[in-house]
Amino acid sequence: TVDYTKVYAQIREIMESQQFQLLEACANILADKLLENFPLIWQLTLRIQKPSVPIKGILRSVEVELTRSRAWLCLGSNQMKPRAQVQKAVRILAADPKIRVLRKSSLVRTKAYGKEDQPDFRNQVIEIDTKYSPLNLLQKGLTVETEMGRMRKERWGPRVIDIDILLYEDEEMQTMSLTLPHPDFHNRRFVLELLCEVDPELKHPVLNKTMAKLLE
Repeated sequence: TVDYTKVYAQIREIMESQQFQLLEACANILADKLLENFPLIWQLTLRIQKPSVPIKGILRSVEVELTRSRAWLCLGSNQMKPRAQVQKAVRILAADPKIRVLRKSSLVRTKAYGKEDQPDFRNQVIEIDTKYSPLNLLQKGLTVETEMGRMRKERWGPRVIDIDILLYEDEEMQTMSLTLPHPDFHNRRFVLELLCEVDPELKHPVLNKTMAKLLE
């Protein structure tokens, strides 16, 4: 579990050492630090209330609330300088104000999965915190793929970029467009190896095993 004594100490240290002009700025910095320093937090809802505000009117306080969630993505490419394509996709995602890249695995060369008669891939796993819901994060990934020139011609075929959501918190869902956790990632050795680089103790919410145990 999370050590709330340490959470309190972290919040107190930030609030006593910095000054903020906006509650929103304060909330974002606190959320960033808590997610960075407490990897067991998968989702965080932070509410800050300020009493006795200098605003004309009848009110006791003003407050701001934000929610951040963690997700793990796998990116891959085997076309048009694949390594550069994966790096470009990570940069595009990181530039979105609703996404923050927390950790990245190595960028490795892997054999094609599913349809083997094609060039090797370059793959990387990233851990992010995000303000997007699962379906909106999926749409963001599809938009990045389209902007980078991906053409969907055949299943498992060559692609300039592929962005898969492996896990979103401990969310379990199945829709026409998205299944969480990703239904097949635990069968892909290279994905498990990359997830273990990022967080070997991360647990699969359905299989109830850590990435290290699944890899073993």
